[in-house]
Amino acid sequence: MQAAFLIQSDSLRWVHLDQAGLSLQTGKIDFPESRLLVDNIHDAVDLYPELRMPFDQLQIIWVSPYFNLMPSGQRFREMAMESANLLLPTFSNLQTNDEDIRETDLLNVYKIDQYAANWLSQRYPTARQSHLLSLLLPIFLKHLDGNREPQIYLHIQENRLLVFGFKYGSLRLAVSYPVSSPKDLLYFALLALKQMGTEQEETRLNLTGMIEEASLYWNTLGVYFPDMLILKDVFSDFEDKIPQSQYVHYHLDLYAGLI
Repeated sequence: MQAAFLIQSDSLRWVHLDQAGLSLQTGKIDFPESRLLVDNIHDAVDLYPELRMPFDQLQIIWVSPYFNLMPSGQRFREMAMESANLLLPTFSNLQTNDEDIRETDLLNVYKIDQYAANWLSQRYPTARQSHLLSLLLPIFLKHLDGNREPQIYLHIQENRLLVFGFKYGSLRLAVSYPVSSPKDLLYFALLALKQMGTEQEETRLNLTGMIEEASLYWNTLGVYFPDMLILKDVFSDFEDKIPQSQYVHYHLDLYAGLI
């Protein structure tokens, strides 16, 4: 059985894919803010048998706002680790990880809760651990397929937004923001336009995550963006791994850990 856990500071979501590759099961646990993340994860694993199953393959996905992209290669890796302490927070509970992003020449340097990461490594010693951005970027690049027109990809989570901007077929922007309202979403989408130096009329807005046509998010963005698309077919090239449905874009962040 394959599985993916997606960990945020306030929640844990999971998806299971059965051995036949035909059925997906998802779940979510909200964490109290007053406790340490490692304690919340520990208790969740104790309480939910879905998190204690004998997984053949497990991907742990971190949603951390603390990341920095740099060119890959050993010389840049050494520079990246040094710059992480200058560009990213240095809280005592954080550890620095780095990983090459597949299908790119980029290195992602990011910080996560070291106590939670160490506990998960001991509890699931064969699991892979990655940053969400490192998993989403190759999917969006595949969907872009070399298109040189300006395009923005928004992945909308319950309280966080990931923004990817492409121009002339190259990545120009990769950032993460906290969001709590449609106005926040619109503000950061328009900010991405400004940062990329493009206009609404020439830029396609590609949407995944917690959005649907005629929803409040959709209607708010549609006032300013004439060309919008919800990526319901984003996994069409992975039909052998991900069962298809009209709502597959809701769980793009989780399903990214299964391909």
